[in-house]
Amino acid sequence: MRSKNLILDLTELLAVGSVTTAGYLIGGTVGASVMAGLGINLASTIIGNGSSKLKARWLESKDGILNHDIQKALLRAYLKSLSHIKDCYFIENEELPKHEKKQINQLIESLTKTASTTFIPDIEKSIQQTEITKYLYGNQNEGEELLHNRIKSVNYLDEYGEPFKNYFLTKILSEIKFWFGEELKTDSTECNKAWRAFQRLLLEGIKVELTDVKASQEEIKADLTKLIKIEDDINKLTNLIDRRASKEPFLINITNIQNNLSNISEITTRTENKIDLIHKDIQSIIGNEKTLNKNLNDSKQQDNNSLLKDSDSIIPDDIKAKIEVARKATRKGNYTQST
Repeated sequence: MRSKNLILDLTELLAVGSVTTAGYLIGGTVGASVMAGLGINLASTIIGNGSSKLKARWLESKDGILNHDIQKALLRAYLKSLSHIKDCYFIENEELPKHEKKQINQLIESLTKTASTTFIPDIEKSIQQTEITKYLYGNQNEGEELLHNRIKSVNYLDEYGEPFKNYFLTKILSEIKFWFGEELKTDSTECNKAWRAFQRLLLEGIKVELTDVKASQEEIKADLTKLIKIEDDINKLTNLIDRRASKEPFLINITNIQNNLSNISEITTRTENKIDLIHKDIQSIIGNEKTLNKNLNDSKQQDNNSLLKDSDSIIPDDIKAKIEVARKATRKGNYTQST
């Protein structure tokens, strides 16, 4: 096993990844969906500007990642991601040797144990550093690639083989995004605490975006007016944490996004499984072709041997004698053709 420092480094980077990918969710699909649902006329302008204020509130607001209930929800999402990745990998690789399964189980247990004590401190540490803003602001695809390469640079996963390492790195950020959304969607006391903070965060972020956008005062005022009723509803729900109300602001947007993420995940899994099946079919065809060619070659050899044996039985004895003399002469190097 690698040193404890490496797993601490990996856990710290995955905490940074968790904060970043949740920030993408807020500044991307969730923010856009909520603004569209509210009928915010300036939504396209805000999204076109990169929703930078929404992302900033995620890092700076007391209802964002600084909120302890949000941090706990993100930790639960991370732990579920680790477990789900392991389970899916085992299902998709049924013939995995026992010793490899044991190694991977130990890895997930180690990451889980480490996260239980260091993940939230790592989150708080990451917020104080400039590294996370490099991933979160600007182009999301570029940010995700930079983050992916940064996580990959910690070679702790190398000893678990390239297939699992690549699988883990490919899945981890999308898994965290999905399970964080599930935390927000789930109606339970602990999840509702995080959900209430998240509602306030979205409202605050949209208001800041509207006051900062370059547009006419009439347009801005019209959109801000639409937020007043939603703000009243959210304030009334602040202390309701044992259950959800019948009509929760923003909940339908989260639910629709989660359903889409789930469908994408299912489609991706089915596609990957089909690719694996096609690969196995090709290997089977190649194997069958090799076997067929071998059988054909063996059959040809048997036919040739049989033909030689049969031909030998019909050659006259005097011709056989001449053939044998010619063979001996050829081996000695002094064969001369005679009539």
